[in-house]
Amino acid sequence: MSNNILYYYISREHKAAGPVSLETLETLLKSGDISPQTQIAEVGASNWVAIGTVSTLPASGTLSAPPPLPQQAPAFVAQPPATESLAIASLVLGILGLFCLSIFGSIPAIVCGHMALSNIKNNPGRQGRGLAIGGLCSGYAGLLWTLVIVVWMVVAMNNLPK
Repeated sequence: MSNNILYYYISREHKAAGPVSLETLETLLKSGDISPQTQIAEVGASNWVAIGTVSTLPASGTLSAPPPLPQQAPAFVAQPPATESLAIASLVLGILGLFCLSIFGSIPAIVCGHMALSNIKNNPGRQGRGLAIGGLCSGYAGLLWTLVIVVWMVVAMNNLPK
């Protein structure tokens, strides 16, 4: 099957290659260098088609540059889900409430933790549930520790000699 029709094809490097004969395209297809989905364009044509969809190809005129490459779909780059900032604040305040701020860190940690869990529940794309729970636990622990200290101080003050 010899003819003088030449074709451009899109190589594995996504660049126009050729012009080559139909026999060369068949050889490339058999060797696996191109696939039936490989885009080809007859010299002088203005569009690209998959080689597997072509049954008969019209004759071409003079040699010319290949048509513009078909547009590639933009690659989708998935963004990681955002972390709820209130969850981070809750954890930081809870830890500070345990060690140095007492109720001034523990109560805001509890409030921020509950608000963060609510926001995460209402916005499935948000992360930070574990941070919010950690903030709640440390906030409640700090509040409980503060209550234990206050009760101990009251008992100690009542047991002072008079």
